[in-house]
Amino acid sequence: MRTIQIQVKDQFDVYHMAKAVLKELADGDDSEQYSLEQKVDFIEIYGERILPSIELLFQSEANCKIYKVIEN
Repeated sequence: MRTIQIQVKDQFDVYHMAKAVLKELADGDDSEQYSLEQKVDFIEIYGERILPSIELLFQSEANCKIYKVIEN
């Protein structure tokens, strides 16, 4: 799995840098049909690994913030 640096935004519109681990589909031939949000397996932010919800949001159990992946 590939790791990239991404920018996420919390529910208070504050931007943060995070590390995203991408699913294997992100490297496939048809990877262009998926958004960055769909390619992310999980994010790591401030030492916490966060899995996505059904809505492709990432809710921290440590600080109760909700993060959204920002595509550049």
